[in-house]
Amino acid sequence: MDAGKTQMLAAELQASFPTEEIPPFVTAWGAKSSGLAVYGHRRVEAELWSVSKDFFTLHAYSMAEGGPGTFASTGSEAVLNEAAAFALFGSNDCIGEAFQMNGLGWRVIAVIQEPAGAANEAAFGAALRIFLPISDDASVTFYEALLPEYYSGYAAQSLQNATGQIVTSSTGRFCLSRLWEAAKAFFQRPPAAQPELPPWEQAARLAERKLCLSWSIALLAALCLLLPRLSLLGKGVKNCVGSFRALRRGRGQKLRG
Repeated sequence: MDAGKTQMLAAELQASFPTEEIPPFVTAWGAKSSGLAVYGHRRVEAELWSVSKDFFTLHAYSMAEGGPGTFASTGSEAVLNEAAAFALFGSNDCIGEAFQMNGLGWRVIAVIQEPAGAANEAAFGAALRIFLPISDDASVTFYEALLPEYYSGYAAQSLQNATGQIVTSSTGRFCLSRLWEAAKAFFQRPPAAQPELPPWEQAARLAERKLCLSWSIALLAALCLLLPRLSLLGKGVKNCVGSFRALRRGRGQKLRG
């Protein structure tokens, strides 16, 4: 769907929740494409992420410079990652600088610090990313929501019913039961038509895999430590049973004698 219909969907979704209390409710959506950013004589090809105003509420990135507090669905304000800032301006100290993209003028209000950690580095890579306000006619490629969880699965089911799409729930994502499901999925072949995942979802899935691997190694190590002890315990039990049987046979012979 386009961004205009997505905005109406967000209003309808919020209205469908109970109103006797004010629950946390934040939605964000966006579309990925690419474009040519121009600053003076510099021309840089970058990933273009057109996002709604609450995207940076759901994704509280650390900022190297500035902040996305004034980012809105309309306007000419842009947020860059550090790779794009250095490629375009030669520095991440570029707040207030203006550049051209897709024939329009934009002003930098924030520079995202590159996420740390092996999973983030693998998922986000070294791509140049520029975040701009999404237009109403843009084709939405991802939709995210922070919804109240009145009971297990309530939020995900509500979103799935509203969109008609398969929803990935992040509630309790790294608990043992969810990691078990992730471990089973790890050994399954992914669907042939699986859509491209945004980098933050890729990072979460990589983290799931690392945790599954860590748990598997810990479980194997525990088994390796327990097996010799279980073997000794089994031998001890077997010896005790043998001694008990010998004792019973000895008492029986004594009574018969």
